[in-house]
Amino acid sequence: KRLVTFSASERGLDNRIVVWEFNEDGERVARVEKTLPNAAFGFFHDMAVTEKHYIFVENPIRLDMKKFLLEYMFGKACIAECLEFVPSMDTRIHVIPRPCAQGKEEYKVYTCPRAFFTFHHVNSFITSTGDIILDTCALHEGMDFSANLKTTDVSYYNENVGRGA
Repeated sequence: KRLVTFSASERGLDNRIVVWEFNEDGERVARVEKTLPNAAFGFFHDMAVTEKHYIFVENPIRLDMKKFLLEYMFGKACIAECLEFVPSMDTRIHVIPRPCAQGKEEYKVYTCPRAFFTFHHVNSFITSTGDIILDTCALHEGMDFSANLKTTDVSYYNENVGRGA
């Protein structure tokens, strides 16, 4: 059994992912660093793990620079409120080989046929035919980062807006 955790940080237009694995005694047994090209602000909030892969979903999110400069910088909005879902962009899935599979597996990027936003994943595994399965909650209408009970009519949540498919 291993504990697997990660960090994500923007590097210009790219995103740098660092994954660490720890054994049951808390000793680090693996560290993998990968630059994901053109993936800045991909909102890498969660990851999935198979026996051979780390899986990251790049959400079609971008920073609203106007809101960032005019509201966030003056304490009138939180950073999350400066993020916007862009349905014309692709949702991409980055599959990074785990150290135990290196030499046999390659880094791959898959483009989803329809844009969606996701926070958390449910499960991931490899089928007997070698296909990678990722179970996640896909929000096809994106995410309204400014929605809360003070600023949004509660019916927003009752009309299946922003619910997973």
